[in-house]
Amino acid sequence: MEAKPRKSDPGREFPRLANIGLSGILVTFSDVLSEPANRAALAFRARLGAESWAGIEETTTSLTSVYIRFDPGHLSHSKLRKSLTALIESEDWFASSLPRKLTVWRIPTAYGGSFG
Repeated sequence: MEAKPRKSDPGREFPRLANIGLSGILVTFSDVLSEPANRAALAFRARLGAESWAGIEETTTSLTSVYIRFDPGHLSHSKLRKSLTALIESEDWFASSLPRKLTVWRIPTAYGGSFG
């Protein structure tokens, strides 16, 4: 069961759920990087972590997606998809605030010259 498109992302099929192997699900908020899609992925992962669902072993984000690794002995794809769909539909993730306690990494780079 796919999640319904959000009002802030009209005409698109996002967020989208995809099974990844035997023990993973990917929640994708966009196929292209945008500030709302990035914010949605970060906020969704933070909320999912705060929920502390039994059977979820790991979550991680990319720029516009959240990967959820779970224990298939404790939780089935269909049960997790149903729970994720309910969480997705509980709010407009594209309009969410950024979660607190984010770490911003600044990596200095040099292009050209003796250090480039």
